[in-house]
Amino acid sequence: VETIRGQKRALDRLHNFFEFLPTHVGDTIQVSDAARLCGLSDFDFMYFFRQVTGQSLKGYLNQRRVECAQAALSSTNRPISDIALEMGFCDQSYFGAVFRRLVGMTPAAYRRCVSPPAGNCGNIHDFRRLREPVQDSGTYGGRRF
Repeated sequence: VETIRGQKRALDRLHNFFEFLPTHVGDTIQVSDAARLCGLSDFDFMYFFRQVTGQSLKGYLNQRRVECAQAALSSTNRPISDIALEMGFCDQSYFGAVFRRLVGMTPAAYRRCVSPPAGNCGNIHDFRRLREPVQDSGTYGGRRF
């Protein structure tokens, strides 16, 4: 119970940052900027931030930026380099490395998987469904075997 109360207090202290982030996810955000936004020292901000998210600020920002990039890759045909810059990555190469580490495939491969005219693996949601067993013992992924 005390752990939950501590996380709630930490989240309350970081409220301003989490309100700010959705509209500024692609901006350069330093620990000192985020701490100032919350009225905390850099040390206190990072202490509370790790308590709430379990991650460093950089790791959390990269995760959020890749999530936003996934949405852009699946819903637009904009160049990957433009999406990388919009999400706050310094270049497409670094974006690709971070994206691959977090998603398990390159941004181009992800786009091919989620694009309506199925590239090599169809819709990514359908692909996942094929690997999930179905309740009926004579089927797997909706297919009879």
